[in-house]
Amino acid sequence: MQGVVVLVLISLLGTIHADNYIYETYEQQLKASSMPHGNPFMATVNVTITTSNPQGSRHPHMVFPCFYNGGNTWVFRFEPDTIGTWYWNITSPDVSSLNHRSGSVTVTKGGNSHGGIIRNPKHPQSFIYEDGTPYFLMGYECDWLWALGLEPDTSYIHLESFIKEITSYGFNHILVNVYAKECGWSHAVKRPPRLSPTELTPWNKSANGTLEYETMDLYYWQHFDKVITLLHKYGAIAHVMVTVWNKGVQWPPKLSVADDLYWRYTVARLQGFPNVIFDISKEAWREPKSYWQNRFPYMVALDAHKRMHTSHTTCPVNDLCDFYSLQEHDSSSSPAHHLNQKLIKCLESNPDKPCVNVEWKYEVGPIPTYGHHSTANEMRIVMWSLYMSGGFQAWYYEDTAWDVIIKNVSQGYHYCKTLVDFWQFKKFELYQRNYGLCTNPQPSSQTGMVLEIPGQEYLVYFPGHVDSFELEIPKPALGREYAGRWFNTADGKATPVSGSIKQGKMRWQPPTKNGDVLLDIYTM
Repeated sequence: MQGVVVLVLISLLGTIHADNYIYETYEQQLKASSMPHGNPFMATVNVTITTSNPQGSRHPHMVFPCFYNGGNTWVFRFEPDTIGTWYWNITSPDVSSLNHRSGSVTVTKGGNSHGGIIRNPKHPQSFIYEDGTPYFLMGYECDWLWALGLEPDTSYIHLESFIKEITSYGFNHILVNVYAKECGWSHAVKRPPRLSPTELTPWNKSANGTLEYETMDLYYWQHFDKVITLLHKYGAIAHVMVTVWNKGVQWPPKLSVADDLYWRYTVARLQGFPNVIFDISKEAWREPKSYWQNRFPYMVALDAHKRMHTSHTTCPVNDLCDFYSLQEHDSSSSPAHHLNQKLIKCLESNPDKPCVNVEWKYEVGPIPTYGHHSTANEMRIVMWSLYMSGGFQAWYYEDTAWDVIIKNVSQGYHYCKTLVDFWQFKKFELYQRNYGLCTNPQPSSQTGMVLEIPGQEYLVYFPGHVDSFELEIPKPALGREYAGRWFNTADGKATPVSGSIKQGKMRWQPPTKNGDVLLDIYTM
C-alpha cells in the first residue's frame, strides 16, 4: 500500500520514475486533468528525452511528438540504447496540465532485445542490430498482416500463431502496410480467406461512412501495436510501408493538414518499437517525386530514434535511404543470372548501403490471386542467386502476400529455412564477390557465382546444370588445409568432397547431373 501512495505523490508532483531494460520499449501514459480546445489529435504535445550516458547512444537527445490515445491520455514510447538514467520532459502549448511534466527511467541490462537494425559500420552493405549482433535479412511480404484478428471475419487465423509459424522458417523481415483497402484481382475469393476490405481503417468514419481524416480510429491503431509487438516477440523486423497507392485507398489530400497528421501519428506511435523500419510507400514510383521529396524528409525529421528508412522500388531522396528496396522482375529464360546482375549493379553503385530485392517473383498457392506466379523450385534458384550477389531478398507467397491469407506452409518456406540454416554460422558480411575465380564451365552457357573470404572460404553457385568447371583456389590462410562439401539447396543435405583440395586451379565435377550446384570450400 505504501508503494501505491508514493507513486501517487510522485505523480502529483509531476515527476515519475520507472525502470526499463536496454533496447526494450518504454511506454509512458500521460493523463491530462484538462483537455485542449478543439481536436485532441491536433494538439501539440512533445517530449524531450536525454540520457546521463550519451556515449554510445545513437540518439542521446530526442524530441518528438506524443500521440493521443483516447480519453484524456497522451502517450510516448522510446527505446533506450544505453544503460544509465534517461530523463524526459513534456512541452505542450495546447494541454497545459501536461506542460512541464517530467520523469526519469533507470535503464539496465537484461531482457531479450538486440535493439533495432542499422547498417553495419564496418561492412556497410550488411546489417547488424544496435547491440552489434549480426542480422541476416530474410524477407517475407505480408501486406495485410495487420488485418488478422482486427475484426470477427478476419480472425479465422490466430494472429500470434501465424507470426510464430512464419518466423519459425527464418523469416525475420516482414513487409507490412499500415493500411490497404483491397486488391483488384482477389474479388472472386470469398471472405474469408479474403481479408479486404475491412470495416475499420486508420481513420474514424462519420455516420454516413465518410472517412474523417483528422481523427484516428484508436482500436485500429492499438491492434497495429499488437502486430508490431508480436513480431518483436518472435524476432522479426516490421518493414512498415506507410502508404500504398494501387490498393484502393483514398488517402488524405496530399500535403494537407490531415496528411501531416497521418504521417506524424504513424511515426510518433511506432518509432519507439525497436523492430520498426519506415518505408515511405509500397511502389513509390506511382506518385510524383515532388510529393516524396516533401514527405520523406518530413518522416525522417519526426523519427528521433533514427530508424532505418527506405523507399519501395525507387528512392526519391537518395541521401535519406539507409538501404535500397528494389522491385526487379525478370521474365527471361535466365532470371537467376539477370536478377543477380541487377542486384550487383545496385551494390556496386552504392558501396555504403545494403541492397534488397523485395519483390521479384510470386510463389503459386492453392488459391489463385495475382496470376503472375512461379513454382517454389524456380524461385529457390533465383533466391540463392540473389544472396550470391552479396545482397538480400524478400519472399512472396501469393496466398499470404496480399489480401488473401491462408494457413498453409508452402514448399517455399522450407527452401527459405534451408538457406537461413546454411548461413546461420557463417559471417555473411565478410564475403566478397570474385566471380573470376570460376572459369570454363561445361556447358559454357553457365556462369559460376563466387563469394569468398580470401584464404578461408569459397562458395561457388551455378543456378543451372553444369557438368564441370574450373576453380582457382588461393593459398589457405595460416597454413591450414581445405575441406569441402557439395550442398543441396533443395533439401539441405551435404556431400563431402572426396580427395584432397590443393591450391591452384582444379576442375570440379558435381555429384548430381541436374539442377543447381553449390560448392562450399573452407579451411579446417
